[in-house]
Amino acid sequence: MSSILRVGNLPATVTERDLTKHFSRYGSVSRLTIARDSVTGTSRRFADIEMSDDEGALATVKWLHLSQFDGRTITVMLINASHAVI
Repeated sequence: MSSILRVGNLPATVTERDLTKHFSRYGSVSRLTIARDSVTGTSRRFADIEMSDDEGALATVKWLHLSQFDGRTITVMLINASHAVI
């Protein structure tokens, strides 16, 4: 079963490729969406990442919540699928 993670406090310049590379160390990333402003297209500084399995998602939360990513302290938490932007 897959799990969805909400990742917050991202740098404005982060790309899908950057996040996939970073999060793939802990499990398989199925889908990833960076939330963007509908008018300007700029990052809203959070993303939703769907991990292929629950174990990988839990390991990701354990190791990356409140960790440093490109000079910022990111938050990583499990969310309900109904709240996801994916």
